[in-house]
Amino acid sequence: TIERFVPDILLSASIFPKGTGLEKIILHFSKTNYRFLSGEFEKCRQEILKGSTAVGALEKMKERNDSIVLGRAIDLVLGGINSGADVSAVFKETAADLFETGAILRERVASLTIEKYTLLIAGGILVPAILGVLTGMVLSLNFDALSEIGIGLSLSEKKALIDAAMFASPIYLAEYSLIASFFVAFQEGDLKKGIVYAAALVPLSLAVYFFVPGFF
Repeated sequence: TIERFVPDILLSASIFPKGTGLEKIILHFSKTNYRFLSGEFEKCRQEILKGSTAVGALEKMKERNDSIVLGRAIDLVLGGINSGADVSAVFKETAADLFETGAILRERVASLTIEKYTLLIAGGILVPAILGVLTGMVLSLNFDALSEIGIGLSLSEKKALIDAAMFASPIYLAEYSLIASFFVAFQEGDLKKGIVYAAALVPLSLAVYFFVPGFF
């Protein structure tokens, strides 16, 4: 939430006239409606009232939040104030870059979320349902009639092939669910979640696989 409002802070900083004191900027931001970020500037204001320097108060803000985005914005503001230069254009350009970066990150998060749920739904429902439907269709076919007219494999060979497929399908589904679970966990940066996903996905996929043929 704090990082989302950093570009707004930079845009606001760009409108201050050259030579504006840092204490005045902190006071202004402490009264704005930037939620937690305004609260952080209020803490800075309180520290200044207790005798801290404005620079020291902002440095403590960086340490409290441990945010690269906020830290760079504070460094930029401090650098602009200390240099005495007209840095409004720099603030505006940096804010625009942060807005664009934020938009790209949001698109990436949305894309990864869609991919995540696609893998989980496919592993838990779609793939086992399709295999279950195909299994039900195959088992309903009359292979005896085909064998009698000499088409294809013998009846015993067909039975052995079907048994092998029936044995392999649940194993394939379990492997697919495990791979999907740990791949999603890897994307989220926490492989331990793979165990949680697998614990739900593997039983679900097998239940769907064995349940679906009953409809056919």
